[in-house]
Amino acid sequence: VRSSSPARIEQVRQLIEQVDQPSGKPGNIHVVYLKNAEATRLAQTLRGILSGDGTSLGGSLGGAAAFGASAGFPNQGVSGGAGFGSPQSSGSQGLAPSGGSQNMAGSFGGGITGSGFGAAGFGSNTQSASSAGLGGQNMALGAAQGIQAGAAAGTGPASSISRLGAIVIAADAATNSLIITASEPVFRDIRAVIDKLDVRRAQVYIESLIVEVNADKAAELGFQWQFLNGTLSGASRAIGGTNLSARGEGTNILDLTTNVLGAAQGLNIGIIRNSPLPGAGSNTPGLINLGVLANALQSRANGNVLATPNLLTLDNEEARIIIGQNVPFVTGSYVNTGAGGGVVNPFQTVERRDVGTTLRVRPQVSEGGTVKLAIYQEVSSIQDKTLSAGLITNRRAIESNVLVDDGQI
Repeated sequence: VRSSSPARIEQVRQLIEQVDQPSGKPGNIHVVYLKNAEATRLAQTLRGILSGDGTSLGGSLGGAAAFGASAGFPNQGVSGGAGFGSPQSSGSQGLAPSGGSQNMAGSFGGGITGSGFGAAGFGSNTQSASSAGLGGQNMALGAAQGIQAGAAAGTGPASSISRLGAIVIAADAATNSLIITASEPVFRDIRAVIDKLDVRRAQVYIESLIVEVNADKAAELGFQWQFLNGTLSGASRAIGGTNLSARGEGTNILDLTTNVLGAAQGLNIGIIRNSPLPGAGSNTPGLINLGVLANALQSRANGNVLATPNLLTLDNEEARIIIGQNVPFVTGSYVNTGAGGGVVNPFQTVERRDVGTTLRVRPQVSEGGTVKLAIYQEVSSIQDKTLSAGLITNRRAIESNVLVDDGQI
């Protein structure tokens, strides 16, 4: 080692002493009982941070750059991970050997400007990382890259433990707790992260109204007439007229001649004229029989309330409600015809699907109280008309993301 400062030479000597240690001493085991967070999810998050799969601690946060370095020791299973940060980071060094079960991590004073060594992926104080970035003594830079590269460079027993080196994090779902194997300085930093993540999440109560709005308008204007002409003794008669609607619907002029009270909805106006024959008496049957019917109808369909579901869920957790039926749909069939022409062992494959009203909502609460809602809403129904291939379903779906304030409609 060549340096003009005796203090730096002394710090490097202490660092070498930390590395040159036997790896047979068992590590510390700590149990952390969680109050609000789920142990399985939190364990996965911590593993992702330490292994570098998640957001790296030695990235560009706070404007600091970090570079991971590793040194493997053959046949001893020891690999050290070190992160070197920007000139703003100083004063905190530590080494996390990933071989065996020896966990050595330290924090040395001395103010080495321009270098910081990550202690097993965490610095001396992770609680101020969100506000101070990675500068100063608040965070040791190069945490995730140093651990990841160091564990990959080791040989022997160390490479078979895990990518996390000597740090082991396990979850116990029965007691909702974390079992952590790490040295005391490293565990303190991990515990600081756990305290920030083990918080009570907000609950969101959603009142919804699902309405089907139909803008269909029906307008009908019809004019029908019937004409009959003939004599008393004649064998033939002349007729004429129009039929603009089907029989039995109450809008046909022929139906109204037998049942006037059976007229359809709307405005109905009719007239019948019966004229006697020229020169005949008033009791003589008429020559001309004329019937006229005019009807007008205008209707408007507004809307229909389908459902009014109320949902209660946690922040960033999806809530779902389904109101409808589980309908079977035939997806395939098989018929085995025997030698005698009979059907042997026929069967059909059926897939069941939900038909009705479906609502899925995932809320996300921000710091200011604004709630982001990821909404998926679907309305489906079965048509009365069926085809030989199977049922026909009507489906209307919408998916959207909105921002609302607390109590906003």
